[in-house]
Amino acid sequence: MDIEIGVPLAFTVKQVGEILSCSRSQVYVLIGTGELESAKIGGARRVTQNQLLRYIKRIES
Repeated sequence: MDIEIGVPLAFTVKQVGEILSCSRSQVYVLIGTGELESAKIGGARRVTQNQLLRYIKRIES
């Protein structure tokens, strides 16, 4: 997948919730079940642009 210019490379859980129109808690559920991939950077959980795009493509099909 190509990186979108002008879009952050990694999103916070809160940002992902805003993008997907769901709560932070629901994003953590998606991460916990493995439906949404994520990465830990330091002590912070982040979802990369590519991980988010893969999830969106999967739920669209």
